[in-house]
Amino acid sequence: MDTSKVLQQLGLSEKEAVVYLASLQLGKDTAFTIAKRSGIKRSTVYVILNELNIKGLVDISKTAKATLYNPVSPKKLLQQMDFRKNQLEEALPELLLLYKDKPEKPSVHISEGSRGVEQVYREIIDSVKAGEEVLCFGQLKHFESGYKKLLETWIREMKNKKNRAREILPKNEYESVYRERIKQNRNPHHRIKVAPSGMLVNDNIIYADKVGIFSVEHDAFVVLIESKHIAEAYRNVFEFLWTHSEEV
Repeated sequence: MDTSKVLQQLGLSEKEAVVYLASLQLGKDTAFTIAKRSGIKRSTVYVILNELNIKGLVDISKTAKATLYNPVSPKKLLQQMDFRKNQLEEALPELLLLYKDKPEKPSVHISEGSRGVEQVYREIIDSVKAGEEVLCFGQLKHFESGYKKLLETWIREMKNKKNRAREILPKNEYESVYRERIKQNRNPHHRIKVAPSGMLVNDNIIYADKVGIFSVEHDAFVVLIESKHIAEAYRNVFEFLWTHSEEV
């Protein structure tokens, strides 16, 4: 067993471990002799022995001729560990309360303009390709104008039967055309339902630990929230809508 490394794991520095081991081998002795045994400069050994004294591992005594350093039994290390363990156990309830009182802080980012919106959609596509299920509820009308290429990329990626997505869409002509195109992909893991009339007014997408809330009717932007708890809350909303929507 490498006792020097064991001592380092217990909180001693590498040189402190070497000096303490040399002191154990010699018993009560001078810094000069301990330095010679450890192979560390005497000036450094003086500093280290004082540190070990503060840590309760070396006793210091003086005679008329010299200062002597006497190592404390290694059992002292075990006693120190027990003491620290007891202290931690006493403090643990309070530490846990502090931990619980600091919930996850959501990261909120706003991407503006068509380029920002497109960047988020491409991140969503990458999430699908990485094996995440994407949940969408909202309108697709905005794809009619500035995002046709992006829509084509999405439809093409969803041909891969490993990719998973569920969508809840309103019942209108544009969404009907989209649903037919998705059916042609024959991907059993890409399902679409129709929401009750008037429930969906914008596009919302949940992927990984993120929620994207889109507004592209006039000044395009997307509010992107990264939070495990918020994403889970939106998933619950989605599942509620899913159970109250019509299979097509």
